[in-house]
Amino acid sequence: LVFVSTRRSAEACAENVGEALVTKLSSQEKTDLVGLSKKILAALSPPTQQCRRLAAVVARGAAFHHAGLVGKQRALIEEAFRQGTLKAITATPTLAFGMNLPAYRVIVRDTTRYGGYGSEPLTVMEVQQMLGRAGRPKYDTEGEAVLVAATKGTAERLRDHYLYGEPEPIYSKLSAEPVLRSQVLALVASERTRSEQDLEQFFSKTFFAHQYGNAKE
Repeated sequence: LVFVSTRRSAEACAENVGEALVTKLSSQEKTDLVGLSKKILAALSPPTQQCRRLAAVVARGAAFHHAGLVGKQRALIEEAFRQGTLKAITATPTLAFGMNLPAYRVIVRDTTRYGGYGSEPLTVMEVQQMLGRAGRPKYDTEGEAVLVAATKGTAERLRDHYLYGEPEPIYSKLSAEPVLRSQVLALVASERTRSEQDLEQFFSKTFFAHQYGNAKE
């Protein structure tokens, strides 16, 4: 897994990785990848320019992964990577959260991203979440995690901050009205809760209640 800061970087990086990979693939691997490439291309009708670009990269053994892909394409890529059909994925930081996608080797190329006030550093928690995908239990007995630095001084700074630094504290976002509203609607729609008492019981067991001690109010 290679993490970069932007969608454009993920796509360009995947193409570079694919060029290096394709010469090392066996005939059977190439056949499997062609089949996967066709499925990627058929995810949208008609296929977009991005679909064609992704399909071409997949045929070489790599893929890019970001929020601009449709759900079917993301699912195909993730499953093919787990099975070993795809050898490498280049992705934006969002891939590190919410998906069980382990890898033997993780490379974090970019430790900044563009925010509202220009380039901003990733948090310690974000980078450690990315690096933590390397050598996951049940998949590998060991793994490699790499932070890329342009200079020796930068390497020392990244090491001290991201490898030895303390992750930032976590705070529940459940008190934000849009978040709370969507959660309540999801619970009601799924019939997980059928009464006000059910809702109170559910929220009493959330991280918000653990952190602030009063879910009812």
